[in-house]
Formats: sequence, structure tokens, C-alpha cells
Amino acid sequence: MANNDHSTPPFMYLFKGLYPRRHSQTTPDKSTSTLASASTPKLTRSRSNTRHAEIIEDFPRIIEQKYNSSVESRSQCLHSQLQRDRIDIGPADLVHITLSDPYHNTPLGQYFHLTGLDCSNDTNPLAFLRLITSSLSTQFDNVVYCSYNLFAKQDVRIHFESMDVYQVSVLDFQGTTWPPERVALTEQVWDELFVSAMIRSVLYNWDKERQVAGLVQLPLMRNNLQRIVKLVCQFVPRFAESGWDNCQSVYLTILDNYLIVALLQLLKVSGREIVQYTLDYLMELASIEETSNDDAMYYKIVRIAIMDQTEEMDVEMIRDINELLIPLLTKINDSGSNRDARGDRQRSLQLINSVAVLLNFQAKFLINQRDYEKALAVSSMSTSLSSDTFNSWYYLSLSYISLGRFDKALYAINSMPFLPEIDSIKLTQQASMDGGHYVRPKGMNTFQLEAVEFDNLTRALKNLDIDTLKSIIFGRVVMPNRSKRGCIGELWSQSCLQVGPIFGPQSDNLMDFVSDAEVSSITDKNLLRRSLITREYSWSHKQIYGLLMMISESLGWNTLIELRADIFVMEKEYASIERETILNKGILPAHVRTKRLCQRWLDQIFLDIYEDLTISSTLAAATADENANNKESMKYTGLEWELLGLAMMRIWKWEDALACLRTSMAARFDIISCTNLLTLYLNQHASGISVIDSDLVIELIVKKVSYESRFYDTFQLFNLNVLFSLADDMGLSMLKGKIMILPFLEPGIRTMIDNMLEWVEEKLSIPHGTIT
Repeated sequence: MANNDHSTPPFMYLFKGLYPRRHSQTTPDKSTSTLASASTPKLTRSRSNTRHAEIIEDFPRIIEQKYNSSVESRSQCLHSQLQRDRIDIGPADLVHITLSDPYHNTPLGQYFHLTGLDCSNDTNPLAFLRLITSSLSTQFDNVVYCSYNLFAKQDVRIHFESMDVYQVSVLDFQGTTWPPERVALTEQVWDELFVSAMIRSVLYNWDKERQVAGLVQLPLMRNNLQRIVKLVCQFVPRFAESGWDNCQSVYLTILDNYLIVALLQLLKVSGREIVQYTLDYLMELASIEETSNDDAMYYKIVRIAIMDQTEEMDVEMIRDINELLIPLLTKINDSGSNRDARGDRQRSLQLINSVAVLLNFQAKFLINQRDYEKALAVSSMSTSLSSDTFNSWYYLSLSYISLGRFDKALYAINSMPFLPEIDSIKLTQQASMDGGHYVRPKGMNTFQLEAVEFDNLTRALKNLDIDTLKSIIFGRVVMPNRSKRGCIGELWSQSCLQVGPIFGPQSDNLMDFVSDAEVSSITDKNLLRRSLITREYSWSHKQIYGLLMMISESLGWNTLIELRADIFVMEKEYASIERETILNKGILPAHVRTKRLCQRWLDQIFLDIYEDLTISSTLAAATADENANNKESMKYTGLEWELLGLAMMRIWKWEDALACLRTSMAARFDIISCTNLLTLYLNQHASGISVIDSDLVIELIVKKVSYESRFYDTFQLFNLNVLFSLADDMGLSMLKGKIMILPFLEPGIRTMIDNMLEWVEEKLSIPHGTIT
């Protein structure tokens, strides 16, 4: 059942003292209520609502070139995706406002995207729409709120004119008809919509590739945490309906799916009490008599994944793995003759994948305990059982590396399944949301509005002078932030306006976000070429790159290349061998009979590492020459220092990476360099690396919070992880003290950081894992 709690909506902590009370009168039934007729007077902002005028100025607005194009594009994108039979989490929620132009008598469309709004019933969306309309200083006809139910493949749309005049409709995108069919609104829709909203809130916040300009990210979890995890736990048996990232797994599994990935990310910043509540509730669900054996297995595996993430429940985790694994292995042996029906084949596949997941947890635990021989045995069993599971081969490779059996490790890496470099559905969806309305500043004037559109904006944002208003317009995207929540004045007026929000594909470095002149000024063409390529690295590419760097660190690069030549035949070499074999009547040359063909993608990664090492050598030689001859320091731009730092990060030159990235940020605050250094800090506990001190981390995290607050992100999962780690390392009191003496601290950023630290203090004992 949908939750009908009418307490203060969770998004309202952003606007303390500004939220109007919900009308108490009864509203019409949502499935039958109608929009106002053409004769209904237009709604305007009353004098009693002037205190809300600034709220709309804290949200972006995207000016449509063609009226209603954002809603139409959303519908077409959903229809196209589902016709291709590919499941994804869907676009962010859409808020579309129809304004009246009293001088030209034509409708004007504005919109923005949103995540984190509680959609467990219509109360919160309606309250939010009332807030928006109460803040408008110009006439409006209606507002449309769209939220996608990824489980039912339906888009729920609320057409709103007032609290008394609105309509809730449900469009079904599962069918083949166009336009999509309207279906009945049921209570189940609200639960599904709420879980869908949670998944999007977490994954959009975590994944820059999904984001677009003008995306407002509210912290869904603030007042709803226990209710969220309880409902998500109830949805565990429906994990297959949520979709998965095929760039990280060949198949959808109990852990490789968006529902469980979002739950695990959320629990990282939820505190020990909520983690324990989740574990207890999952066990309760698994123990209910009516629960099927398959569902009970899924509940228990999710429990194990949570315990693995906490890193503090190893004994209980291993006990549960063993209790679950033994009967499942027996079940696999007994199920060989029952795979004729499609349903049986699917259950058999999920059973095998579930056992592989459990074996991989065991292998990971044994590697962490440095029991490498047992880890090798377990990971070998996992790869034999599920030969196309990436993680099984990853832990097998890691076991061999830990044992110093590097030739076997290379064989294991070469056997890994090839995963796609990009998720085409995700990128198509991101492009559809983007709509081509945003223009990256790149140090230039990006104003693209027509005179009529700009006049309308000046009336709506009349508290801003013309020059200020033009400076916050990026193409057709207007990004005001009047409340200055999270503001550091110098950062907002410089880097934020010069570079803009960092989002979308190829956001691993700044090359797509700075001027063409700055990119052209890069003198090291090898660095330029490598930096263009690395923006497109997939998740699996980065994992394999890391494994090869482990071997290189142990053997040395030259020895690794010699080993590769001893055990592999490269593709070009193989082509010549084929010709020689034909001439020799099909007999392979003796020197290649014991070798294996190196996968093309693995050969490419070896080349990538070589080129990064070459960049490192060039930098080291230049630095040595300076020191020896007392030359002036190298003159690089901020972008070049960033690209050099990222190259050093890839080949594990941590000290050099730190120096380069800090120099980059001295020239211009660079949120990509900042994020990489903070990731290094988060992972240094697990890796044993200790190159970045806590004072620098504190400075970086406060600036990163400010930068992302400027562009409407008040969720900031990554940043919460950093604050939790800092609080664990030095204590909350010392952390607060160090933040308070930062020279750039202003009221806006202090309010934002105080709010985040309140959450950390409440959940201080949270167990949290590393960032990958």
C-alpha cells in the first residue's frame, strides 16, 4: 500500500519557513478529476504569496524552442526504448510549466528535471507543484509533473492548475500503440513509483553520465530512510524488473541490477541502525512461510552483500555464505535434467549466477585475509561454474597475482568476457533529456534567447540586473540560485560560470568543458591524444588496467612485456603465422604451439599503459632537467596539469598525481581533479596508500560541496562518504573545527556543510566501504 503520511515533505528542509500549508479541503478523485476548462480564469501569484517569490529562483528553467517539446521527447524516448526491449531506470522526473505571454498570446514552455521527490502518493508532488506555482511572478496556465514507474513501464503525469483543479493520469508504454494508452491509477502504482524514484535519485547522483544541465537533486532519504529501505526490501524478488548495467555484467543477477545497486549505495550513508534494521527485515522476509525458496535465497544474498559492504561483520557473513552455498550447489547438481522449459532455464541461470556471487564473496574475503591458495580454489570453482561472469575472472586473476603466478594471472585476464564500452540506452536517454538546449560556457558568452523570451525572463527574475541575468544563461538554460545555499562567492563567480556543471558522457576530464583555444594550447600531442581516448574508457577497461598495473608494480614494466611475449601471440603476429602455417601444410610453427592468442582489447590496454608510462617519463625527464640546470618551472595550463595528473593516477604514480592535480587547481578550481583526489583519499585505507593529508581533503570537500550546490545538487552521496571518512579518521569535533577556520568559509557554504554534518553526526557509526 502507498504511504499516506502527510507530514512535511522531505524537500522542504531546503526552504525552511517558506512552505505554504496544504489546503485542507477534499480534492476530487485523482483518476477522474479534470483540468480547468478554457473558460477558467488564469491563475496568478497573489500578494499573500510574495514570500515564496524567491523559491522559483532557486530552480533552473530551460526555455523550450518548440512548446511542449520536452514532454513529447520524453514520451518518444520511453516508447523507443521499450520497443527495443531494453530495461533502464528511466528519465529523471520532469516539471513542465506553461506560461502565458500577455503580449503575443502564445504559450511559452519552460521545464527542468528533478530527482528525490517522494512520490509514494500524490501529496508531495501536489505540494511541490503548489510551491512552484505560488512562486511564479508571471501568469501560468498549468504545470505538468511526470515521473516514470520503471516496474510497470508507465509514466505518471499530474496536470496541475491548483490544489482543486488537477488530474493524475497514467500512460502505459509497454504496448506497441502510439500514442501510449491511458490506464487506470491503482494503489500499487504509488509503491512502484516511490521505489523507482529512489533508484533514480541514487543512481543519477552517483553517475555523472546520466546527468543533464538543470537537474535538481533533492535528498530523498532525509525524512524517509526506514520507509525507503523497508519498501525496497519488499521489492527484492522483483529485482529483474529494474534492469542492469550491461557494461559491468553480461547478465542481470541478484546483485547486478539497479534496485540492489541503489540500495547498497544508499546504505553506505545510512548509519549502523538502519543497516541493522535492513539486515533484520530481510531475514524476516526470508523466514515468512509464504516466501518461495527462490525469493528467500535472494533476500539472504542481499543480506550478505550488505554485510560485505560494512566490512565489520565477517564472521556472520561467512557463516551465512556457507549455510546458503552448500544446499545451492546440491540443487545445481540436481537440476541438470530440468532445463527444457524457458522458465526452468531462466531459474537455472539465476541459480548458477547466485552461486557464483556467493563464491566471489568468499574469494574476496579470503584475499583480504591473505589466504590466497583458498581464494584461488574458490575463484576457480566460480569461473568453472559461470565462465562469463566478470567478477569471477577478476578474483581469479587477483588470486594468481597475490601468489606471484603472473603468467596464470594474464591467462585469466585474457579469458574475461568482453563487456560493452558504452550503455547505448543510457546515452540515448541522457541525450533526450538534454534536448540540445544547454551550451557549455567554455569561457564565452552563451546567451541564445530571443528578445521575447528574454523579456519574459526579466519579468520573472526582476530582482536580477540584466548583466547578472545574462551571465547565468547557458544557451537556453537559465541557472539562478538566489538563496546562495552552499555559496563560496569566488568559486561561484569564477569556475562555476567559466566551466559550468560537469555531467554527461566524456566527463572524465575537462577537455569538453573548456575553450577550444585552451585545448589547442596543449603542446604534448601524445598527452592530448591519450586524454581524448581515456574519456571513453569503460568500467571493465579500468578494472583490467588496474590488474595489469598490479603485475607491473611487482615485476616491472619490461619484465611484464617479456612475459606477455612468452605466453601470448599478438593479433598482427598471428596473421603472419597463419600464412606460414598454410605454407607448411597446416603445421603450426614450434615457437607458438604453447602460446595463446591475446585478445585485441587486452593488447590495446598494454599499449595504453605504455603510452601513459611514456608521458610519465617525459614529465620526469623535464623535471630532472629543470632541477639540474636551475631552469624556470614548466609552463603548463591548468588543463595540462589536470591531464598529466590523471595520467599519473592511471599508472599509480600517486605523489606525481597529487602534485599535478594540486597545481591544476591552483590555476583554476577543477572539480574533476578534486574528485580524483578525494577518491584517492577514500581508497587509501584499503590500498595502504597515504599521500594525501586530511587538511587538504577538508579544503577540497568543502569546495566540492559548494560547486555542486551551485548546480542544484543537495543530495551529494559521494561527498557524504568523504565526510563520514573524515569524521572516522579525526573525530567529528575536530572536523567541525577545521572546517570553521577555512579562510573561504561564507554563510552559504556553512549552512550547507552544517546540514550535512548534522546527518553525519546522527549516523556517525556508519560502516562504509571504498569507492570504485
